[in-house]
Amino acid sequence: MALKNRKRISTTLPLNLLSELREYSNTSMIPITKIIELALRQYLDSIKKRNSSPT
Repeated sequence: MALKNRKRISTTLPLNLLSELREYSNTSMIPITKIIELALRQYLDSIKKRNSSPT
């Protein structure tokens, strides 16, 4: 079954960050994909907010 609103990407991470990510995913039962998706959304929203606020 293909996901119509998603696209596969590939990236590299430092080993210690990947280890922490896997550990958190295992203990929280939150899939790594969901953690990354939420983190990217939060990051991009903060960049947008920072760039749109008056100086």
